[in-house]
Amino acid sequence: MKTNRRDLALVELYRLPDEGHRDVVALEPGELLLEIELPHVESSVYLKAMDRKRWSFPQVGVAVARVGGETRIALAGVAPIPWLLDSPADLDAATPLPRTAWKVPVAKALVARAVASLQP
Repeated sequence: MKTNRRDLALVELYRLPDEGHRDVVALEPGELLLEIELPHVESSVYLKAMDRKRWSFPQVGVAVARVGGETRIALAGVAPIPWLLDSPADLDAATPLPRTAWKVPVAKALVARAVASLQP
């Protein structure tokens, strides 16, 4: 990925906020994304759980993609940044944010459905 100041890996774009830095992206003030290069995706699935009467965005989102024969899993709505999983089993060790424990079983169900529906 290229910005107007540097090259950086996509995994370096997001960061968890802490007391010293509330920003969730690693971009500096005035730094702009100019180019993002993504690998070829062989197959992908995105599933979401949402309450359409209350929210206009997913409460839990799951993206699963096969890239170079490897399956990649990412969660949305469960942390302040997109959350990558090494495997569906990673959810068993999840420590949810306060008042979000209900999202863990929802995410598990969506991950299982998404992985099962991924095209061979």
